[in-house]
Amino acid sequence: MKVYRGERDEQQEAWVYCYIPGEMMQEFPQQIVEHSPTGYEWGYGGSGPADLALNILADVAGEEVARKHHRRFHLEVVAKWERAAFSITEANVQKWLSEQEGYPVPHVLTKVEIAVERLVSCGAAEEKAKDYAMRAAEEAEGVLDLIAELAADFKTVRAIEFLIHQSNLK
Repeated sequence: MKVYRGERDEQQEAWVYCYIPGEMMQEFPQQIVEHSPTGYEWGYGGSGPADLALNILADVAGEEVARKHHRRFHLEVVAKWERAAFSITEANVQKWLSEQEGYPVPHVLTKVEIAVERLVSCGAAEEKAKDYAMRAAEEAEGVLDLIAELAADFKTVRAIEFLIHQSNLK
């Protein structure tokens, strides 16, 4: 699951990276230059943030989807990030996309990805988190939402394991 991260150097120049946890972080190239020939930016409604929105969406969902939705993603998400730094996961981008009219994302798939992201963020191994989330999605309606809430609220894998045990999802 990719993570997109932006930060500024001492001269306040913007740098954007993309990485998969456990792998090396790499600079996120500006593959599509639509609005800003000078590169990425964020935290306001300009051309640099518009291109960042376009390129993140293209990386997650393809260029056709990105071109359809990037203006809204730019204004609703990228323009609102703090100027100092940002971080957004692929799952959060997919969640945002799933809420847009005309974007066909299976609802349960988005919930699985969000649950996995939250489990990993509180210390679960990614494979174990995927296994928990998939079993919850397959076997118990509503359990996936509880997993996501517990992971966000308690930040503990033990709480997740307890919920799964109580739901007979062993």
